[in-house]
Amino acid sequence: MPGDVLPVRAIPPRDVDFLAENNGRERDFSDIAPSLDTNGQTFPGMVCPNPNPGKPLLCLDGNRRLAWCLSRDREFMALVLDKPVSRSEALRIKHTSDLKKKLTLDQIAEDAAALLDEGMTQAEAARLLDRSEATISRALSLSLFPEDERKALLEKGVCHSSLSVIAPLCGEQKAKAISFATTPGPDGKPRKRDELVLFIKRMKGDKEKRAKQVSFTVGRRKLVVQSLKDDNAGALIEDLKALIDRLRRFPDTPPEGWQYLPG
Repeated sequence: MPGDVLPVRAIPPRDVDFLAENNGRERDFSDIAPSLDTNGQTFPGMVCPNPNPGKPLLCLDGNRRLAWCLSRDREFMALVLDKPVSRSEALRIKHTSDLKKKLTLDQIAEDAAALLDEGMTQAEAARLLDRSEATISRALSLSLFPEDERKALLEKGVCHSSLSVIAPLCGEQKAKAISFATTPGPDGKPRKRDELVLFIKRMKGDKEKRAKQVSFTVGRRKLVVQSLKDDNAGALIEDLKALIDRLRRFPDTPPEGWQYLPG
């Protein structure tokens, strides 16, 4: 870490600039406010002399805690480095500091994009931010979604990992993938990422889409189901159990894909 680290100091928050001045998410402390209001700032932030015009100090770590201190008119507790640091070094400290508990994928994507804009490769950005290349790739994929659209899909039960699979798609393929992801599976639960990946492969013309139809008799009825590649009886039985459970719980709502075939 550049410079000598001094003891924790109490700093007027109005003397400190945010690391990402135009990033509203850096100032959103709503999820940590209850803890801060009850216990105060238990973990110090980290600041250095501000290399940019304006306030004398720059917040390297603890931007949301700084925002809370501003809103509550509290002093900001922080470790103070004695030298300015570069943008890339500031991001490295932000991502590797033991004081930083967790960054959202949005924040990772924004910081990774800043490093890519500086000419780094994705692998170099991953090393500097102490993240795997897979994490960086996933975060950047998610950033392709407009924030309001991403929030709406999350509210419908689509998980982050599924969003990262959908994000690179466009046009009709993206619309179909979103429709599939937001439609509950046979068990009435949200689709899993693996289901979505298989759906997209089939949609793109993958050879796995050539499935077999299997028919069998149950009582007076003949049932016809579509078997997946390398399917087996055990997997088929589990899917049928899930379907039966789904029909019992929602007897008046036909499951997805229900249709009568000519006999």
